[in-house]
Amino acid sequence: MGNTPPDLWYANACTETLLVTDAKGNLAPRLATSWAVSPDYKYITFNLRKNVKFHDGTDFDAEALKYLFETNAKSTMPELKSITSVDVIDKYTAKVNISKYDPAMMALLAVGRPGWIVSPTALKSMTPQEAMLKPVGTGPFKLVEYKRDVSVKFTRNENYWQPGKPYLDGVEYIIINDSVTQMMSFKAGDADVHYNLIQKDAYDLKQIGFNVSAAPASIYQWLPDSANANSPWANVDVRRAAQHAIDTQTMAKAQGYGWADGYYNQVFPKGNPAYDPTIVGYPYDVQKAKELLAKAGYPTGFKTTLYDQAPLTGDIAAATQIYFKVVGIEAEIKSLPGASYAQANQQGWTNGLYRGQSTASLGADPGYQMSIYLSSPPTAWFSVARPQDMTDLLKQAAAEYDLPKRYALYQKLCKNLIDTNALIISVWGGYLLAAKQKYVMDDNIRTLWTMTWTPENAWLNK
Repeated sequence: MGNTPPDLWYANACTETLLVTDAKGNLAPRLATSWAVSPDYKYITFNLRKNVKFHDGTDFDAEALKYLFETNAKSTMPELKSITSVDVIDKYTAKVNISKYDPAMMALLAVGRPGWIVSPTALKSMTPQEAMLKPVGTGPFKLVEYKRDVSVKFTRNENYWQPGKPYLDGVEYIIINDSVTQMMSFKAGDADVHYNLIQKDAYDLKQIGFNVSAAPASIYQWLPDSANANSPWANVDVRRAAQHAIDTQTMAKAQGYGWADGYYNQVFPKGNPAYDPTIVGYPYDVQKAKELLAKAGYPTGFKTTLYDQAPLTGDIAAATQIYFKVVGIEAEIKSLPGASYAQANQQGWTNGLYRGQSTASLGADPGYQMSIYLSSPPTAWFSVARPQDMTDLLKQAAAEYDLPKRYALYQKLCKNLIDTNALIISVWGGYLLAAKQKYVMDDNIRTLWTMTWTPENAWLNK
């Protein structure tokens, strides 16, 4: 039970991917039993699991993979644009030819929309709109009914490839957008899991005995318009001063109800491969903030704007406004509706800070997110400067195929973003939370990954 979830929540019950990942980002088999990247990085060979059928009774095999990958590569799905063709070696072996290898693509095949495996036969009989609402996968449950903003129902796949699974007879998502009604319904026992809790509700439910799971999700950040030469935020000392001005630890404690980590020095949460414990950052220090502002030519401060999304994300903007005022920065909060908020991210903002967040969770390869955030010309974080040293590190990391070396470069990139150029003002890291009845077992909702769970393993100990 929860508010309207993203498609990935629905898809987990009925679709599967070639690969999965563990909490450390290591790839593991799913519908592919093994894979190998060619020495020249020109193709990837996938050995597919045998005797797997789609819900419509058709075979999952190399021909099905060929259709899906080649179709997606021609679509608007940017993650698979590098796929040029797929050769069917035999029924259960596919050679995927690529124009450019990217380790981030492999991670997306494990956890994201590009990796969903669905029936080509079903796709060919549907319009694109129908295909989005009626996925026909290989997963443990089959779609029965979808009622927009009401419920999504699945029934047990009797021909699932994992013997004896799933354990449940079905799965139903109950969609309730009002948070008060959600809580009342869950407490009354109308649902087994409440998968989209705010921190205060999670705290209250835990106090009365419900189990609560938490998956590190992202770090909220303020993004100064450092690329605008006429903005005070183009000065690195101003950006450093602003970070010193915010007591992130106190803010996290006050706003997170035990499920928030105060950050003054990171781009990604602990556990992500790009997290770098050697980053020094800018701990709370009002005097230091004032000294840096004076050094930058703003001894009495200046006026600026905090751009946030409507409705506001908790009290982050209001608390930041108060902290800034102490050091002389007068900040006006400007709450933008969804379309305007997204437009500012993609087209820019002036003399102010844009409230963003690093969305990669534990185990995810950071390369895909970093390329979105910091690409040139920018497609996101538009008004954030792209210094040459940072751009060089981004290119170097994206071109590195050895994972330990790749992750080390992304850590170095994050250190550059914080310690060298102070381009991001991190505030606190949040969690996605779920409350569960005590009899819910082995579901893994909100444990390792923010949007995935293990429906084939879940059972109820009633």
